[in-house]
Amino acid sequence: MEKSKRVYLVDDDPDDRYLVCEAFTQVSSDITIIEAIDGQHFFEIIDTSNPDFPALILLDVNMPRMDGLETLGKIMSKPLLAAIPVVMFSTSGNQSLIDQAHQAGVRDFFVKPTSFEGYVEFAAKIASYLH
Repeated sequence: MEKSKRVYLVDDDPDDRYLVCEAFTQVSSDITIIEAIDGQHFFEIIDTSNPDFPALILLDVNMPRMDGLETLGKIMSKPLLAAIPVVMFSTSGNQSLIDQAHQAGVRDFFVKPTSFEGYVEFAAKIASYLH
């Protein structure tokens, strides 16, 4: 039996976290979502000594305390974490923000869906990165 893939979901909006988690249950049974409410919380809960490292990090852009771009920069500055693909998502499709995220090392960038069906499509795309 294949081991469950761990995805860290970093987003301050509980509704968005819920929708992402529910969407993943629709598309895959072998993905475990670990939730963090912002970048600072992510760094508090990530255990770099654990060999069961995350397969991917889903990162919101606009968050309090430590926003997505600051979190991404900190992830990329740590060799163990920099090897993990990071996908960012935001309510904004601002091209300069997307360009900035790509320059900082993000694997992909999505505008947050506006429907549950959109979240399921988003989760399916993310799940395809893990297989």
